Amino acid sequence: MLNQLFYWDNLEVLRRYIKDKTDDIATQGLAEIQDNYLGHGTSQRIDLLSDLARVLGKGSLLVYLV
Repeated sequence: MLNQLFYWDNLEVLRRYIKDKTDDIATQGLAEIQDNYLGHGTSQRIDLLSDLARVLGKGSLLVYLV
């Protein structure tokens, strides 16, 4: 499926042909936050997102928050 252009309703194409990588993105983003990768995170923010990850699981909603 390389080098193909899809237009109009891409949601069906995404659901059918593109692998969902939200778990990978959530895991990577959460790890960077927990490690305070760039030094921008406060302990409250890190604790909040860690708790949300436990409640929500690693999926599209967590990716949106991270």
